[in-house]
Amino acid sequence: MSAQEPLEIDIEGTPNPNSAKFVMNREIIDQTRSYFNVGMVSENDHTAVVAKQLFAIPGVRTLMFLQDFVTVSKEANADWESLSNTVKEVLTEHYG
Repeated sequence: MSAQEPLEIDIEGTPNPNSAKFVMNREIIDQTRSYFNVGMVSENDHTAVVAKQLFAIPGVRTLMFLQDFVTVSKEANADWESLSNTVKEVLTEHYG
């Protein structure tokens, strides 16, 4: 994908109802990164800024970055409707 193309983000379900894949139309990372909490985010990691902003969203529990998507797992009582919009805003800010 060309860098000039607008970023598109599709949300796909997973077998876990508390997780969703935010799939983008471009590769964002070449090596898998998984974070089970914000304390796992290393300052040397090029996903650090995005991961910290995603963890700052109330209800976000874990993150996994892989090639062209980010899998976000939420707390059981968090609402996907509001959570997904905020996740998309953060991803668009960094990768758009």
